[in-house]
Amino acid sequence: MIILRYSKTDNTKLFGFNKTCLNHHTCYFNHSQNEEFFIQDGMNRKLVDRCFQIAHGVQITVSNRSKLVLMMEIASHYQLSNVVKYLERQMFQLHVSTKTIRFWTRTAIQFDLNHLFSQLIRRDDSRKMLKFVKTKIPEMSGRIMKMIIAEYLHIYLRSYSDHSFYAVIGSRGLPSGDLKISAYFNFVNKNRKIKLEDKIHFEKFDWGVFSKNIKVEDVLEQSKGWLVDDELSIEYGIHVHAVKENDNMWKFNFEGKPFNCEEKDMIILRYSESVDSEFFGFNKKFLSFHTNYFDGSPDEEFFIQDVVNLKFVNECFQIAHGVQLTAATRLLPVLEIAFHYKLSNVVKYLERQMFQRHFSSENIQFWTRKAIQFDLNHLFSQLMRRDDSRKILKFVKTKIPEMSGRIMKMIIAKYLYAKV
Repeated sequence: MIILRYSKTDNTKLFGFNKTCLNHHTCYFNHSQNEEFFIQDGMNRKLVDRCFQIAHGVQITVSNRSKLVLMMEIASHYQLSNVVKYLERQMFQLHVSTKTIRFWTRTAIQFDLNHLFSQLIRRDDSRKMLKFVKTKIPEMSGRIMKMIIAEYLHIYLRSYSDHSFYAVIGSRGLPSGDLKISAYFNFVNKNRKIKLEDKIHFEKFDWGVFSKNIKVEDVLEQSKGWLVDDELSIEYGIHVHAVKENDNMWKFNFEGKPFNCEEKDMIILRYSESVDSEFFGFNKKFLSFHTNYFDGSPDEEFFIQDVVNLKFVNECFQIAHGVQLTAATRLLPVLEIAFHYKLSNVVKYLERQMFQRHFSSENIQFWTRKAIQFDLNHLFSQLMRRDDSRKILKFVKTKIPEMSGRIMKMIIAKYLYAKV
């Protein structure tokens, strides 16, 4: 059972959930030593009850805007993704006016509601939310950022005085900010060996970016191969590589593939087997420095384990690529992902963060179990030096088959030779 209590002082009021059933919908409770949890201060208990009713399949209608958002906060906190999507569909039924469009835009960005955001951005008055959207770039997911780029970019041609012209990816008010971006142009020729392509990297997108120029007379000459059925084709695109967040820290955008990137050069990590499912894309050569998990497989696509939170997967691979996150949102689920994908640099990084945790007689057995499970020899060594370390000896005896050689040597050194 998972017990969710109203407060630490009142032992009579609680929610009780079947652990196996709940683990199908959320990984929130998976990585704790406790079977009992407490509702956060300020959370409405009736709305908490409704959220878990929906998580278990009860079809509840919520028509009040404020209650919908409060329930969305609860569902996001407990990582109930099925409830988040259920509530998002109910938001479609509410009337969105010019006065409320900013409110709903903020809600869509805050909870990564890409379907709601897509609906809002198609409205005739969507430009009224643009100024507000610019301030929210660091909070956006890759999916929502793609929608904004698709909506506010357009391509057109401009001419030079020397009878040549060039393509422009122009911005109709695209939010500018601290972004590392690449733009791509390619004038398509019948002869695929002939290319007039250009890749441009920049950190500010003001109003537009330009391609190489091409002579009008070359385009019109049929033998040159630029016209197909009297039409000139131009391939173009834009890719966001990194975003500078509110804490002035740059983070990579893994939600997409860079231009002209061959499948064989990428590792694709999909959320499900659906072609349209969310995915992360990583440079294969770079990733091979940190893990051999993907080596030796004929596939370039892999699938994320069920009930794993995408936010934690992203955070794990941000650290693997060198982003110095001061503290993981939830240390243990990120550690479990790093251990699963054999990202030893992330495991060691998170192990160092564990040294800041408070270890007491009550939780020493829990942290010892985690040190053995993830082969955290430095953490285990620290625990063995504690005055109350003998309290875990009986527990440690039951874990001998799971221990690495390094940890077993520490135990021998501690209890046979009285040193670590």
